[in-house]
Amino acid sequence: MDNSVLRVGFGRAIMTPAEPVHLSGGSDPKRISNNILDDMTVTCIAITDETDRTVLLLTEDMQHVTASFAEPALRGIEEVTGVSFENIILCATHTHSVPTQNLKFPGVEAFYPIYKDAFKKAALEAMADRAPAKMLTGVAHADGYVNPRHYVLDDGSLMGSAYGVQSNKRIVRHTYPGDSTIQLIRFDRDERSSVLLMNLGTHATFNGNSAKLDVSADFPSPLRAHIEANSNCQVAYFLGAGGDQTPQSRFKAIAHDLDYIGYGQKIGSIVLDALKFMQPAKSDKLRLKHMIHVGQCNRAGLERLEDAEKVTDIMVTEGVAAATPVAKELGFASVYEARAIYGRSKLPETQDVELAAMSLGEVSFIFGSFEMFSDTGRYIREHSPFYMTFIATQALNTHSYIPSDIAFEIGCYEAYASQFQQGTAKLIADTYIETLKEMK
Repeated sequence: MDNSVLRVGFGRAIMTPAEPVHLSGGSDPKRISNNILDDMTVTCIAITDETDRTVLLLTEDMQHVTASFAEPALRGIEEVTGVSFENIILCATHTHSVPTQNLKFPGVEAFYPIYKDAFKKAALEAMADRAPAKMLTGVAHADGYVNPRHYVLDDGSLMGSAYGVQSNKRIVRHTYPGDSTIQLIRFDRDERSSVLLMNLGTHATFNGNSAKLDVSADFPSPLRAHIEANSNCQVAYFLGAGGDQTPQSRFKAIAHDLDYIGYGQKIGSIVLDALKFMQPAKSDKLRLKHMIHVGQCNRAGLERLEDAEKVTDIMVTEGVAAATPVAKELGFASVYEARAIYGRSKLPETQDVELAAMSLGEVSFIFGSFEMFSDTGRYIREHSPFYMTFIATQALNTHSYIPSDIAFEIGCYEAYASQFQQGTAKLIADTYIETLKEMK
């Protein structure tokens, strides 16, 4: 390889809990792990440019990034690597089968030292592994394996999200096409494995329902393993713009019967095919900018606060199953609508939404502290001035869903669960686009 000024390193560490732990996803108090399906990991990519500036990109097998929970681990990285805290970006793969990020819940305090130690190990390994690299980009599509979780029924009515109550037999199609794009960035290095960054816009929820008590990284684990076993690449998986998308469809005409291992291997095979066609991209200075969007909070449903609090109390103390019939009796679409209304009652008028954008030559990255809808991601990519804009969501912090307008039009779960008013997604998307224009 010629005299590249870009240096890239890869590190990964296991952070599987050693003891039973309360599992994230669904907020069910009875969901305590009793088995390990596969290891949880944290992956670190160290990128050092021609000015000797280093940025660390980390992706963890967690449901989301909780800033207060993650900060001690990131400060630990700063201490052992010398990379400033502002140059460390943490993202989550969004599996629902991993520990809750609240030290008050069972088993989480015992998990915390494992978590923090894994971050240091992965970062130190990535820093030591840095080598001259050339950047390539590519795109693949997982058509038929990524679908919006919103449906049109046989009478023309709409059923929003996985929490709808209608029969699957009445579904005639998805409400809109969605986006199955897989973005690929590969760093090729002489006499070392290549480093592959990839994203996919879909929830990792094969193992995430309340009845399953397994710790699991879900499909990102077999996906990474399949690519690494069949290529010269080490893989970092990032969640793309998939707040409205799932790996499975309730529309039987297009549904697949894969489990999380089969699904991960299928997506991995699609990526392996795309690796053959990746194209070189110019790389030079790293530019990284952090932004804050001041979002107007959603006040919808507060007139039902008393009933919402009743359902939420049952959910927290007795579990989702016990709260569901009460929620139905009181007219809520689900227990999650009641929980969302109760949560909104405690919000201020506005909240800060953490954002970041990074550029490296012809390629840019955006990082968002929320679940982005597929059409918002597509809008950003289409209006970005860069050759490729790689989207990584569930980064920096968590604000759950910030849906695009289509969610509010459908009246689906993501809209009634959102902490922010309609229109917020467009404002944030335009902030990204203007920032990328400044960087360009």
